[in-house]
Amino acid sequence: MAPIIGKIVNSEFTVKEDPTTGAHVVRMTGGRHTCHHIHLSSRATTSDGKFLLYFREFNRRRQLFAMNLETGKSLQLTSGADVDDYHAAFSADDRHVLYLQSNVLWALDVRDLLRERVYEPEAGWVAREFDLSADDRYLIVLEIAQSSAGVSLSGMGDWSTFAFDSLGAPSCRIVRLDTATGERNVVVEEDCWLGRPFFRPGDPSTILYCHEGPYDMIDTRMWLVQADGSGRRPCREQGPDTVLTSEFWFPDGSELGFLCWQAEGGASEELHAIDPDTLEERVVCEVPAFAHCAVDPVGRFLVGDALSSNDPVHLREEASRRKKDERAEDDYIYLVHLESGEQIKLCHHGSSFLPKYGAVFDSEPHPVFSRDGRSVIFVSDAEGLPCIYTVQLARFLWEHEAQGDETYSFGLASTF
Repeated sequence: MAPIIGKIVNSEFTVKEDPTTGAHVVRMTGGRHTCHHIHLSSRATTSDGKFLLYFREFNRRRQLFAMNLETGKSLQLTSGADVDDYHAAFSADDRHVLYLQSNVLWALDVRDLLRERVYEPEAGWVAREFDLSADDRYLIVLEIAQSSAGVSLSGMGDWSTFAFDSLGAPSCRIVRLDTATGERNVVVEEDCWLGRPFFRPGDPSTILYCHEGPYDMIDTRMWLVQADGSGRRPCREQGPDTVLTSEFWFPDGSELGFLCWQAEGGASEELHAIDPDTLEERVVCEVPAFAHCAVDPVGRFLVGDALSSNDPVHLREEASRRKKDERAEDDYIYLVHLESGEQIKLCHHGSSFLPKYGAVFDSEPHPVFSRDGRSVIFVSDAEGLPCIYTVQLARFLWEHEAQGDETYSFGLASTF
């Protein structure tokens, strides 16, 4: 293993107050290199929220780092070529970091930086995404046939091939591994672009996944299947004008949530929820025009990134030529209270959403909560190259409730 693993990089945090919301926004990376967090994984931080996994670009290669969010020091965890820069996770006990490199899923011990193979696909298949059960006993890996290996959202440099890759109907499959016994089985295999496989919280026998592609070119986006391959079923019907995206499990596994809107007609975007056992669907609340969303660890808040209109991201080819009318723009990160439906502006992200840094996701905010629920983490290129930002929620919510009353101040330190 190359000696560069273990290199420490220092980051100087930059703090600013959002002029609209008053939120204290911290830029965690310096802006000299493209950096982004791992938006698809709920384990992008340690369970106490103190360390963050993120990718940093050097010499046209992206490597995985772990940042101490208190000191700003980052430890380099990977080196060499073929590191997948959108899929990694801490283990349930925070002792290992799992990541994909050279078509192998590795587990790196954070104490001594030694790694071991966890999973390698059979010949002719390429691993693209993975998810772990809550106790790490079970692993699911999304694989694509070698002949279709170029099909990957995280590997796309722009959106020009999105529709063609979907029409190509690549051979994909989801494989489950019992890490205790080594037993593996193919859960589902289709000639269709599959994506986003997730275990149901509290029930690793149920798996959620999607048919990937433009909303008007797929039959049904969201699917459920049992881990033994039985019970494959669509979650709901999808009309040709209906956009469904950003599916996720609520923390207790009782429902799966997703964004839903009509591509034509100007109707509001909504958060919907489906009971995976009965497939009964409900409208949770209206939301701003989010491109992506995530739920906090206790299911109290949703966080999302707005971009003025709910045109699907891959159709925003002319985003760089939009009129910069501040009255019309809504480039904000929002919190949505899931019980009341209240929409709270957290901070301005101002990101371009444009695929100009190497991959389509690089400048998309993809806000997520830390695993302890105390922070929101997102990406923006508003100040140049994509950087990682955080907002501490306790302070923001305290000051939001205080409504500018200067007799209130956050934290014990404010009295000294």
